[in-house]
Amino acid sequence: MQCATTGCETCFTTSENSKKFVDIAFCKPCRKERNKDLLVLIESDNKITIYQEEQVEEAETALNKLEANVRLDLHKTLDTIHELDSLVVKTKSGHMLTFCCISYVGHSTITRMEAQEEISLRISTGQISWGALVFKRGSRKDPEAASCFTVPGSKAWFNKHTSANSELSNVKVFVDDSDDHVNSVDTLVDVQSRLLNGGHSLIKLLNTSIHYDSVGNNDSDSSEEN
Repeated sequence: MQCATTGCETCFTTSENSKKFVDIAFCKPCRKERNKDLLVLIESDNKITIYQEEQVEEAETALNKLEANVRLDLHKTLDTIHELDSLVVKTKSGHMLTFCCISYVGHSTITRMEAQEEISLRISTGQISWGALVFKRGSRKDPEAASCFTVPGSKAWFNKHTSANSELSNVKVFVDDSDDHVNSVDTLVDVQSRLLNGGHSLIKLLNTSIHYDSVGNNDSDSSEEN
């Protein structure tokens, strides 16, 4: 299979030497290059833009140009609802809130490519406007530091530099199922951070977090996965 990111035909092979038995999405030369990645932006028409670690300023400029009032984690958050479920918010002022998806993944894992495909699918259905992959996360060995982790390439960094609709610039909400990501984003002054506990409804959480009428359809609970 040819790699959609690099065009290399030897990618997407499983590393038999992997101590953690993680499926590797890239061959060794490509893996070395992908380990430098800081941010991947996923937009409509399958537009993929990769920023590497030496491109922090360019990545921040790109995020500033994109808008999202609501930023949703992918795994165990956005993927708990069907890709056709509506996240449209009708506000009293007539303005529309925008949604994006942000996923933390390993640089060279199959999960990275699966997340990219999943986000592209949800963009194509109109559920979200755009999405991103980031690769930095605080160490679980130091929970205190992990709960205030804001370095470039982290979810907190992403939220800090992502804009909101000019008409609703005061509405910035981040939802995730991992407390370290939620706590890190909580260190930002202008972003509300919400933890989605396992088995709980994303739609209900959004309705209690965004005080602008309602999100989607209250019958969406039936599509929630555990």
